Amino acid sequence: LVEAFEKEDPRPIWIVVNAGSNTLAQALLDYELTHTEMELKRAVEKLRVFENGAQDNAGAYICNRYPGIHWIRSNYQTYAYGGPGSVQGAVNSNLGPHFWGEYEYSVEGQNNWLLEHVMNNHGPLGEVYPERRFHGFSDGNLGFVEGGGTIPWMGLVNKGLFDINHPSWGGWGGRFSPEKVADFWSRHQDIYVDELKQAPFYTYREVSDVWYNPRDGKTYFSDYVPVWRWREAMYNDFMCRMDWCIQSFEKANHHPKAAFFDDKKDDIIFMSALPGEELQLDASLSTDPDGDELEFSWWIYEEAGNYAGSVYIDDPSNKRTFLMVPSGAANKELHLILEIKDKNPIASLFDYRRIVIQVSGTYDHSGVSRQKD
Repeated sequence: LVEAFEKEDPRPIWIVVNAGSNTLAQALLDYELTHTEMELKRAVEKLRVFENGAQDNAGAYICNRYPGIHWIRSNYQTYAYGGPGSVQGAVNSNLGPHFWGEYEYSVEGQNNWLLEHVMNNHGPLGEVYPERRFHGFSDGNLGFVEGGGTIPWMGLVNKGLFDINHPSWGGWGGRFSPEKVADFWSRHQDIYVDELKQAPFYTYREVSDVWYNPRDGKTYFSDYVPVWRWREAMYNDFMCRMDWCIQSFEKANHHPKAAFFDDKKDDIIFMSALPGEELQLDASLSTDPDGDELEFSWWIYEEAGNYAGSVYIDDPSNKRTFLMVPSGAANKELHLILEIKDKNPIASLFDYRRIVIQVSGTYDHSGVSRQKD
């Protein structure tokens, strides 16, 4: 860790804490004792930390001692890949939306899906993927699919959707508060008692989404939903990537490529608009390496922006459509998501482009539509 801090590299350093933060705390303290105040400041500013479950009090210690650190604390969403479950053991009443194929809604069903699509007949990597059993005993109770710190890494998969510097924008790795908040305590009672000694400390904390799942016709609203809403895409991604281990290119499915007008990069797009303006949207240059038919979906990620009203999109499932910027959205930010998926018999794979629309404070009286900047 200290060697990483010392590198002459301006890029952020993504650190996932999968249990306790004590190793990182020691590294920061060692660095502090052997470097100047300015060098310490620069090192801390490069860090992007995702803490799973706050399993010791070192996270609170770090955030108190180094208040400038970019620290995401996940007490709940980190367990939302396959859970969160309800109690430890085989009986879990809350596994979230069901996206593990035709297998039953249970931890056994999840495990059977893994046996088919990951563990068995998928090469040496699949063979070493472990069943998740409590207490480490082969005859112990199964737990929900969690993967050991999977969620913190999943956000990095979609560069066109997720921004490491904006936790409140959301993505496969969850969604968090736009600003750090004080004393988001560990969910573990014994750790919480220790953290009281470190208060105040500031972290980005989990926030909730509201999401309608067309597959089961249910509306979900909780701190887990910012991960659950991407679950179909994540499970299909895992399944198809494991096929890459054993299949030829022709017999496997691969991700489509979302294009916004002629922009085929993976980056997030920023554009400006006026209140009342009509914006043309075009994803017609999107492609699929397997020649699969594509489905298109344009939608506003309401929780990621700061405009509280509805935004009209004329035909959200058409590759070409238009969006009306609300007249009441002056000086607000809208987050438009272009989501595409291929229609492949193995499983549908997804790609995304986030278009951040920054609305000015001047009203557009012309009624003239405009394409992207």
